[in-house]
Amino acid sequence: MTDVSSISSVQNYYLGYYRDTSEVSDDFGKDDFYKLISAQLKYQNPMEPVDNVDFLSQTAQFNVLEQLANLNSEIQCLIYSQGSLYANSLIGKEISWLDDNLELREGIVERVIFSGDGLQVVVDGTGISLSSILSVSETAETAEEGSTE
Repeated sequence: MTDVSSISSVQNYYLGYYRDTSEVSDDFGKDDFYKLISAQLKYQNPMEPVDNVDFLSQTAQFNVLEQLANLNSEIQCLIYSQGSLYANSLIGKEISWLDDNLELREGIVERVIFSGDGLQVVVDGTGISLSSILSVSETAETAEEGSTE
């Protein structure tokens, strides 16, 4: 039977790997899993061999975790791309947000930057995270351009 703690360590390994690949992890990985299975087969008691069902179950569970980790990575990429498209659509629009002093500020988005804190829009040289934006509106110039077309 598969130990729940080993599944948890495999999940933690993959979640940690896809969140920050710059850190070396001591968690249980794919190579470790295969080494463990090989050692388990090599040193099993010949009088009580490993049940094929348990062996296949462990392998299948590990493969499922690996595929879930891959899926999670793809979803994270998709979410980041969607956020990037949204942030870029804000260029030239007027936004309002609360600054660090909880004062309401307004300004026109100049550009988008990709920083360690995630996507940010820049207004008057200040980076603002997308989660801080309270409202978005067309500027007077943008609204006039849209009405003349």
